[in-house]
Amino acid sequence: MDILERVKKDCCGCSACMNACPRSCITMKPDSEGFLYPSVDEDKCVGCDKCAKVCPVLNSGRPDNQPKAYLVRNRDASLRKSSTSGGFFAAAAEYVLEQGGCVFGVGFDENFAVRHSFIESMDDIKKFNRSKYVQSEVGFSYRKVKEFLESGRKVLFTGTPCQVEGLLNYLGRDYDGLYTMDIICKGVPSPKFWSKYLAWQKKKSGKDIREVRFREKTYGYGSTTMRVVYSDGTEYDEPYDVDPMLQFYSKEMISRPSCYNCHVKGKHRRSSFTVGDYWYVSGAAPEMDDGIGVSQVLVNNEKAAAAFENIRKHLDTVQLDFDKDSAINGGMMVASAKPSPRRDEMFADLDKMSVGELQRKYFPSTFKLKNSIKRQIRPLMYKTGVLKMYKKRMRKKQSEQGSRQNAAPMKRVSVYTRGFTHAASYYRILQYTEKLGNVRITNRFTVTDKMFRRYSDSPTLLCKIEYHLMIFFRNLWNFSRDIIEKPDTVVISRAAVPKVCVFPIDLMYEHILKNSKVVWDFDDDIFGINEITRAESLLLRRYSDKVIVTSDYLKNMLGKRCRKKVSLLPTTDGDFRIADKTSLNVKRQSTFAEQINVLWVGSSSGLKHIRNVVSALDNAAKEVREKTGKKLTLTVICNLPLEAETKYLEIKNILWARDIVLDEMLKAHIGIMPLLNIKRSMGKGGFKLVQYMAVGLPSVASDVGINNTVVADGETGVIVDDKENTDGWVDAVLKLSLDYNEWEAYSRASLKKWEEDFSFDRNLDFWQKTLSE
Repeated sequence: MDILERVKKDCCGCSACMNACPRSCITMKPDSEGFLYPSVDEDKCVGCDKCAKVCPVLNSGRPDNQPKAYLVRNRDASLRKSSTSGGFFAAAAEYVLEQGGCVFGVGFDENFAVRHSFIESMDDIKKFNRSKYVQSEVGFSYRKVKEFLESGRKVLFTGTPCQVEGLLNYLGRDYDGLYTMDIICKGVPSPKFWSKYLAWQKKKSGKDIREVRFREKTYGYGSTTMRVVYSDGTEYDEPYDVDPMLQFYSKEMISRPSCYNCHVKGKHRRSSFTVGDYWYVSGAAPEMDDGIGVSQVLVNNEKAAAAFENIRKHLDTVQLDFDKDSAINGGMMVASAKPSPRRDEMFADLDKMSVGELQRKYFPSTFKLKNSIKRQIRPLMYKTGVLKMYKKRMRKKQSEQGSRQNAAPMKRVSVYTRGFTHAASYYRILQYTEKLGNVRITNRFTVTDKMFRRYSDSPTLLCKIEYHLMIFFRNLWNFSRDIIEKPDTVVISRAAVPKVCVFPIDLMYEHILKNSKVVWDFDDDIFGINEITRAESLLLRRYSDKVIVTSDYLKNMLGKRCRKKVSLLPTTDGDFRIADKTSLNVKRQSTFAEQINVLWVGSSSGLKHIRNVVSALDNAAKEVREKTGKKLTLTVICNLPLEAETKYLEIKNILWARDIVLDEMLKAHIGIMPLLNIKRSMGKGGFKLVQYMAVGLPSVASDVGINNTVVADGETGVIVDDKENTDGWVDAVLKLSLDYNEWEAYSRASLKKWEEDFSFDRNLDFWQKTLSE
């Protein structure tokens, strides 16, 4: 089968088909424009179709990821000066090489042909520094990458987006040791034109070429030149509006045909990192604009994020808003270039004319007197600092214009909560505040955190009176502000008004609900525990545009008309996003052979549930000790201690604090969520179970309420039917305590389920869409 017939002009020349062919019947041969295309020896071909299966044109996909965007500047200024932009590639290469890995990149061979190769030492990094505006010859690099990965070595592969896609398709799976880096690519110029350019340079100078540097920072970042160093040490140094190679490239006359309809560009990519220039640095982070260069880096997945945390020790970084950044600086990231209408004419002339002659025909203005004068005064402007000031001012102006043209209108949102301490307020909405683009959230908290803690820990009569008075006066102020400011959206977290809604609060509240888009969010049976008055409930059912709950049970508590507005959204924990998942179970494995740590996290109102299973856990501790010799401990993190007598089970009480919870979860082996089979339990949202999964912690939970939909029984944990008795808890705990490999399989499955169904980024996308509409 001729793979070229399948892709025709869309072929990107990545060479994945040649690398994948088991019969070596595909070779890459240049066409009349100098670009490589697959050529198939039909006599050898067996029709296995492997070439088609790895082709990025025929098999292009988009991951459902949420990249993190950064401005990056290498702290080694001398290294940055020899890089195209901010020196991120060198830092990433060093990270891999320090671990005994190897780095694939693009360099020149002895004849200045552009080829992929690899290095194993930082001493050779200069070989890959700087862009090469020519399509590289990949050769059999993909096979070599696989060979290194199979031997257990780490690999960093850099290339254009289509080359990275070709590699990933060829490998067929994500190796733990593989990191890929693609570029924000304009297009790949013709190797044939490059060869003609080199010949023109030699003939014009009468000398051999010793070195070539694309994007030399002769006049600083943003005023780069093409530098050619000749054999006698003399130099050619001309900017993009004078040098013919840069001229023809910038005017879209020499790029590959497939670059004008690129199949792999986009904001969401399969590579580990996406790297490019960032021309709006003066507006986004003026402290980073020193005229030497910065890189825009997109960290595209969690494995890359873990590596980035290690790489950034060599870098100055500023995080950007991904969506806003993509809009302002993302033209080349997502859009294919448009070919010059004279492109075909130029290639027809290429065999008949020298590069100098082509330049005079297609860019005659290069030789006008005013341009010659401009070239003469540019060095003087650079030496006096005038050029640097001018370029910096222009970058700032571009940044401001880009922001004005592309920034979405800001949405003003008022969120009525019980403050940051209240779990439902924080985990349902407030934790997303700083991550929401084009949304400005005002937290209209109804009580202070200090008052809420007093009310939760010791609700005396006086405390209750103070609590409700504070809600009344806070709402009087909050409602007044919103009547004046008229927010686009009002979010009500559970309930906003006190138990008794009196004049003028009732009228002000209804006025706001009538005149705003209203989102009502709750994650518990607020009706059964009398957290909301009937009057407020009726108002919210009537005026809410969207109702967000955690389960079908809560959805069914609403009227038929209101149920049509309902969206289901689980509660998750952004603080528990674990960057380095490879070392997640290190502490747990080190203690698994000696003791099993069971963890319960909750408030004092939930202690009744844990008391119900303490006896069963004590029996489980006995069984674990007799069968494995291990000790079983129960850690309770709560605002009040669990008081219970046990014979074999060791109980450890810890006062709740958010940072302590994460630390203890990383030490635990089993997370538990017992629930009494009562109506109050049916509205629970399974938040503790979601937290456990976020850190790869297998769980044991009662078969009550939402638990059996959060936990995949036998995969991420064990569901116990304890409605009649709690004996099942003994077998469940024992099952997760015997064999570490079996326990680790539960741990991996838990983490995977969290990423697929309960991730922070998934919920963030939901809120972004809801509040931006």
